[in-house]
Amino acid sequence: MGKKHKRIKRETLISYLMIAPEMILMLIFIFIPIVYAFYISLFDWNAMGTKTFVGISNYLKMMQDLTFKSSLLVTGKYALIYVLTVYVLSLAAAVFVNSIRSNKRQQACRIGIYLHANAPPAERTLPPGRR
Repeated sequence: MGKKHKRIKRETLISYLMIAPEMILMLIFIFIPIVYAFYISLFDWNAMGTKTFVGISNYLKMMQDLTFKSSLLVTGKYALIYVLTVYVLSLAAAVFVNSIRSNKRQQACRIGIYLHANAPPAERTLPPGRR
């Protein structure tokens, strides 16, 4: 029991060490900027002069702005149309591929459907003169 517990503990430590660089980068480049942006949004500040704390009044002004409301409506419509289209097309493709009786043809269809998703990252790995 002791050796197995030690091995599991070591594997757990190795796992945490492997994800640590990604977590540190996410903290530095995603989480800290989000928190700082929220902090800045609580002030009336043009990035040059003095900061004046205004609390949530910036958010209250934003909620009354017609341009902001319009942009929320446009974004919501776009997201709804995009998500519905992606789900409907994905479901249609899955049903089509699943309806094919031959395994070889089914595999060929799967490759054809998923190849486009992997081709651009592979193309980006080529040197600029080879594209």
